[in-house]
Amino acid sequence: MAQIDEALGDMDVSAERIQRLGWTKLSLLAAYGKKETIDDLIDVAEGCTAHELKMHIRDGKFEPEGRTVVLHFSKEQYALLDQVMRAKGAEPHSRGLLKKEEALMRLVTESLTATPPTPAPKKAKG
Repeated sequence: MAQIDEALGDMDVSAERIQRLGWTKLSLLAAYGKKETIDDLIDVAEGCTAHELKMHIRDGKFEPEGRTVVLHFSKEQYALLDQVMRAKGAEPHSRGLLKKEEALMRLVTESLTATPPTPAPKKAKG
């Protein structure tokens, strides 16, 4: 709480605006806000969820109509996914992969435009 007060106190943000935001959003603003951009970030924070604010700060954008997908993999499955995602442009990071959404969509797009394999001929019954 003291860190939030210290960070935002130096940015000339009105108490009324701060009081309308929850702690999660305030902690994000305190960590990533700069004096030059804090008003714009508060505008965004006032109209979105904390998750959307985090996405906005991270990527410079968020898609309000976007969807979150949670997948569960075995260790072996995740190793394969990690390998393929890196091959498609995902970047390793201490907390997982960065740019994984773009890598996955490259993979999906390529799979849709790829020529499907020829089915094996059916064996004659008899």
